[in-house]
Amino acid sequence: MAGRRVGPVNGKTEAFCIVIELINPEPFQKQFNWIGNGRKPQKRLNLLKAFVAKAVYDFATTEILVEHLKSCKNLRRLCGWETVWEIPSLSTFSRALGQFAESGVLV
Repeated sequence: MAGRRVGPVNGKTEAFCIVIELINPEPFQKQFNWIGNGRKPQKRLNLLKAFVAKAVYDFATTEILVEHLKSCKNLRRLCGWETVWEIPSLSTFSRALGQFAESGVLV
């Protein structure tokens, strides 16, 4: 998250930042690196951060998470996406969630 400029943070955003710092998700990304087969996947680190945000913000669905990412510049940038257009589709979120669950990252 270092290097990203964000505006004022509220309690939930501060809690999200604390959780991300505590779990240090970067090492988990290595197991999801592209190995050259098929299309290069979206950065799983950004998606993992987004799922952490879903839990911290207590969003009931991934659709609500994506809508919030589109409307909240701070959270979007903290997850790793500069623009709305960089946010992956719901199907990408779904595939990533399946990978995370299968690997045990979200346990």
